[in-house]
Amino acid sequence: MTNIRISPLWLCFLLIASGADAASLGAKAAASIEEMVPDEQLVQRCDMETLERLDAERVLPYAFAPIEYEKNTVIAAGAAYRRAGKWYRLQFSCVASSDNLSIQSYRFSKGDLVPRSEWESHNLFP
Repeated sequence: MTNIRISPLWLCFLLIASGADAASLGAKAAASIEEMVPDEQLVQRCDMETLERLDAERVLPYAFAPIEYEKNTVIAAGAAYRRAGKWYRLQFSCVASSDNLSIQSYRFSKGDLVPRSEWESHNLFP
């Protein structure tokens, strides 16, 4: 039998992409995040916070604009989130602790519904 090792980044991505809600990510995701490099930790932890706060199915922080980083802060001015099968624009800023494992501050602003005709060009999927 062959052992397959999945990197922590891929494990967290698979958990999020599988449609698991934020509450069910729990200890496995937290443990996976601890094994990531700091920038990956920060983005994944902020993504998990977004999923939980918006009761979202998915989040894509760079859908409409690149992510900005400042120390332990992610600024996603061009994000999108999916809820009930529909994508919406989103802006958020997320400040994590120095170890990137807990959120110190999170602010967001929901935007308009993204027309289905724009999904493909922004890597949004049904």
